[in-house]
Amino acid sequence: MSVDVESNVRTLASRAPATGLHPDNIMLTEIPDRDWPAFFDSFSRQHQGWLVTLAEMPNPSADPLVSAVDMPLEGCAVEPDRRTISIAIGHQPDRHLVHLIDTPIKVEVEESADGEHEGLQIQRREGTVTRLTFTHAARPQEVDGVP
Repeated sequence: MSVDVESNVRTLASRAPATGLHPDNIMLTEIPDRDWPAFFDSFSRQHQGWLVTLAEMPNPSADPLVSAVDMPLEGCAVEPDRRTISIAIGHQPDRHLVHLIDTPIKVEVEESADGEHEGLQIQRREGTVTRLTFTHAARPQEVDGVP
């Protein structure tokens, strides 16, 4: 059975209206929490191996706390109770990171005006935002080897 990952991500992201433009002219589209498990499954399969940077922003005026730069994305997942999201980065045992996001309240997909996936923003209840950004943004349909 073939799964159209790009279509699944686009469908899940389209169920909610775009929440606005990020300061860098990035469109943010919120994913409803009921769709998080399917979204993260599709997103992970579609973007596995893409180089990413992972940073946390404790508040809008603080400098980001960068955890990883230009490392391959292994995948993202949410616990069944939706209380924790995990992001796994890195293939090598000595260069591997699993970042846990407790009490998430909002997941947003970042896309350019051209429809290129730029990354994700995940907000915690206390306001901290985790931002996963791709080193080289691309439209999903333009990436070799992705259905």
